[in-house]
Amino acid sequence: MSGSVRLVRLACVIGATATLVACSSGTTTSNGSTALQACSPLVGEDTPIALSNVFAAGRSTDGTIYVIDRANDYRAFVSDGSTLQRKKVAGSGEGLGWLVASISDGPKDFNLVVASPGGTATRMGLLEGKLTSKDIDANTAGETLTLVDPSAYASLAVHNLAPNVVVEVDATTDDGHHLVLMRPDVDWAEKDPRFFYGTPDNMVERVIMNMSRGSSIWLMVDIDGAVSDIVFPSPMLANNATPTMKSGGTTHTLTYRDSSLGKGLNYYCR
Repeated sequence: MSGSVRLVRLACVIGATATLVACSSGTTTSNGSTALQACSPLVGEDTPIALSNVFAAGRSTDGTIYVIDRANDYRAFVSDGSTLQRKKVAGSGEGLGWLVASISDGPKDFNLVVASPGGTATRMGLLEGKLTSKDIDANTAGETLTLVDPSAYASLAVHNLAPNVVVEVDATTDDGHHLVLMRPDVDWAEKDPRFFYGTPDNMVERVIMNMSRGSSIWLMVDIDGAVSDIVFPSPMLANNATPTMKSGGTTHTLTYRDSSLGKGLNYYCR
């Protein structure tokens, strides 16, 4: 997502996954019968992880083990001492008998290339740097890794990604209210996005009644018992449509906060 709907990744210092934290302790307000707690939703919490449906595993000449498995999507892991650390897969492509997974790992981006005729890995290659061509031969690309069986990494402790949170939208209404939409960076489902609305000192988590995603985002949200329709149009629309919030017969124009991205607000979670 780019343009009008902004994204940011906010690193958490306490762990290794991508699930939004629930609530910190300390009840401060209430909304109807639902108690609210002061919280830090921009900070993720640790979630355990295990390998699932390993597709290919190989060892480089320096002894590093690389593993690709598949849960909902392809995932990549790299050995580091006694651990098997998950790395973020920035993108992947596959066809009949081949797979390429591009891994984003800070300054050291790399690609894992797997030849898999008949669906079984017969070669695994390590191709360093960003891909500069789509013309890749899975049988020859990169350093050839020695394929290994599960016994080679069975004793390694599997660690997940850092629990980053993506702030998809941070905006203000024309009557001075704020709204923030956020979700986990990876491994998120339809139930995971969270929406907060209120004033800077009282950003209350609201119930998302419905959500539709494409190049634009549409939300139906319960705000103090009233249904609000919120639209964040795609920046690709030719008419440069304005984000809006319709509530109680009134349409409010929204303005994106370009530099804040969820920071500087006091949050209260359900």
